[in-house]
Amino acid sequence: YELHKSGLEKITRKIGEEALEVVIATFINQKKPTKKNRDDLIGEVCDLFYHNLVLLASNDIELSEVLDELTKRNKAKK
Repeated sequence: YELHKSGLEKITRKIGEEALEVVIATFINQKKPTKKNRDDLIGEVCDLFYHNLVLLASNDIELSEVLDELTKRNKAKK
């Protein structure tokens, strides 16, 4: 809720930060696949998902709309 109130600039900065952390955690896990590194990657992906959900909410976009778009894209590839 606090992030939502802080505005779009802060939300998008957090998404960029979390995306970079996902990339870093991915390479660390690939180079040294341990349970800790895997758990760290999962945690970073969760953070990225969360911040994207905040972005959607701040733009009055329902998660179902995103899922519908993914479904359309998947059907188009077949």
